[in-house]
Amino acid sequence: MICKQNIVDVAEAQGSFYVIDLVTGTSDSIEAEQLRADFKIYLGVEDLSTVTVDELLNVIDPECPVARLTLKKSSKIVSSEIEMTPVAQEDSEAQQ
Repeated sequence: MICKQNIVDVAEAQGSFYVIDLVTGTSDSIEAEQLRADFKIYLGVEDLSTVTVDELLNVIDPECPVARLTLKKSSKIVSSEIEMTPVAQEDSEAQQ
């Protein structure tokens, strides 16, 4: 599962389309080669030309709807915590 985590990490940092472009494109960069190798391992294929873009996207997306909801909820919690830091509250009170 390390290979999938590597794929997901790059997708979270750069975007899903960036990953798909690297994997399906002609780039010979180290990052592209590593992503291709990770996809091959995870999908259990020797050649990515037999894999559809939808199959590649399914690797990037969370594995189930519950995981998606958990990710959404955790990002909302983090963003609301950032907005409510003591420094932000002090600044808000000082402006009033």
